[in-house]
Amino acid sequence: MKTDNHFSEVADTWNNKVWAQDKKFADDIVKFSALKGNEKALYVGVGTGEIADKFNVAEMWGLDESPEMLEQCKSIDRSRLLCGDAESLPFLDNTFDFVFCRNLLKHVYEEHLAVEEMKRVLKPGGKVFIAESCVIDEWDAQIPNFVVRTVEPYHNSFRTHRWYETLCRDSGLKIRSEAIYEYKSVWLSKWIESTGASEEIKKRILFSYKHAPTDFRIRQEVKIMDDDIESIIFWSFIVAEKTGVLSDKDRGYLKDFFTSMNLWETVKHESDDSLVKLAGELIG
Repeated sequence: MKTDNHFSEVADTWNNKVWAQDKKFADDIVKFSALKGNEKALYVGVGTGEIADKFNVAEMWGLDESPEMLEQCKSIDRSRLLCGDAESLPFLDNTFDFVFCRNLLKHVYEEHLAVEEMKRVLKPGGKVFIAESCVIDEWDAQIPNFVVRTVEPYHNSFRTHRWYETLCRDSGLKIRSEAIYEYKSVWLSKWIESTGASEEIKKRILFSYKHAPTDFRIRQEVKIMDDDIESIIFWSFIVAEKTGVLSDKDRGYLKDFFTSMNLWETVKHESDDSLVKLAGELIG
């Protein structure tokens, strides 16, 4: 992970983030997951585990790259907490029924590798729930990028909801439900507390929002207070299913086959089962 040192440094204050404390936001995430209660689940990038115990599952595991963050996680039994890399999960194929991550993908080197790893450890028919703060228009990313990079210089760019949808589909996942969630709050002071940022950084952020493009301020419903900011933080919610039983290697063979016939761009969003059937028809 790009910013593991940062998270180790802020482990004691991480939960000061407004959205990390918000019960309604947590309840809405759990509701969107639509779990049955019998799932074996994995929370990737579990951090302090602030909502891990709210999911209705039979068994929850947690993984994070920061030992200091895991020390703060009290909602999962210690025997099911692992220190590891989201881009190389230390689990066997087809292990979990449900995998969840929240604001994980902004902190990894390769977003597609993290998603492919989550898919790999899912059982066929299992679901991954990706929740990432996002922007409506790609040009809107400039302001939030500036904010987070004042304390995390290597933070990935904010993406659009459509970008995350494409990421899931390109990883061979079938999207079952998706939404753009609007989370409105007064957030700057709490964010400063949670990150350990200086008052100088706070002034710079206030200045950037005061002078942000009009379209951005309208979409985000920005309101500048004396020393704080109220605005909408948009979140991309995507629940996607692992269909079929092909390994990534076998799917690679299919990709090469369809590419050789100039068909890959047409069929790449199809399920594994559909790709196998179509390849058989073309060969036969």
